[in-house]
Amino acid sequence: GFLSQAILSNIEFDSVDSKGFHFNTIICVPDGASCYLLDTRISFDGKMSMELIEY
Repeated sequence: GFLSQAILSNIEFDSVDSKGFHFNTIICVPDGASCYLLDTRISFDGKMSMELIEY
């Protein structure tokens, strides 16, 4: 349910390390109270992964 309604609210470059480029991304439900801060990583071979930082 949540992901089908969620939108990307913000994305900011955080850092780069041996695993790839890290971005802080926020996804929220419009007009809702649910927002999640994610560490989104793009590896050097182009694969994306996300890890929940806080909600």
